[in-house]
Amino acid sequence: MLVGQKVGHSGTHVLTVHLGRVLVRALTDVPEAVGEGQGLDYMLKCRMGAHRVLTLPSLLFITVVHCCSGGWVNAIPEPAQRWVESLSLEHQNFGNFLGITYNSQYQVEHLPSNFKGGQRMLHGEIYNLFAFNGSNPTLSQGGFPLHMLEGDETYHYYAGDGALTLFEFDFDTRTVKNISIGTNPGIDVPQHTISGRTWTGCLLSNGTTWALTGAGTTPGFDPRDSHMAIENATQMNAFYKLFPNHKNLIKRLTSF
Repeated sequence: MLVGQKVGHSGTHVLTVHLGRVLVRALTDVPEAVGEGQGLDYMLKCRMGAHRVLTLPSLLFITVVHCCSGGWVNAIPEPAQRWVESLSLEHQNFGNFLGITYNSQYQVEHLPSNFKGGQRMLHGEIYNLFAFNGSNPTLSQGGFPLHMLEGDETYHYYAGDGALTLFEFDFDTRTVKNISIGTNPGIDVPQHTISGRTWTGCLLSNGTTWALTGAGTTPGFDPRDSHMAIENATQMNAFYKLFPNHKNLIKRLTSF
């Protein structure tokens, strides 16, 4: 059974598999949640290799959702699914899949006042995989929302079926810079550094369904250094006022 494979021929029911437990969310005439032991037998091969026979109500249409390393891999492209599993990436609220690969053992002190507390680890690295989920109708996928880090962040491109576009908002010049990271010489660059205190977001480029990237932060990531535009009404008003020609982009980057 392939992840995201649809079984049957009609209806709009969704089968959710989570750590061996089955919940069924019905959009029509099936109860919101049912447990094992009712109705149609269904066999699912779990990620750890075990087979469980799960019994469901009489559903005519179901969509398989696979839980992987704490995150969902639900109808994303198969190559992306394999990377998520092999790297043990975890699903995030914004639809991306993340894995921490390096946190420096060294600490830096006496940082500028915008770094609360004044001390951070020297450097950190992550994997970050972006993908479109074929069975997810929401906008919480395919990129990362408009945000600002106090420190520098360097993006790296590793694999995918197309590029990832980074957007840098310059409040001084009131312009937006687009940077395509990918593997197409002359069009893309394989890495790009976004300077600290720059408002930025990213989206999979047109035609791209997934991209495996990495990011390094200097100093290392600390939640106190991350600011989301959507959480600050004053900041959002400034975006729409200063970038009137980019309202649709701003709206998309704050719709995750």
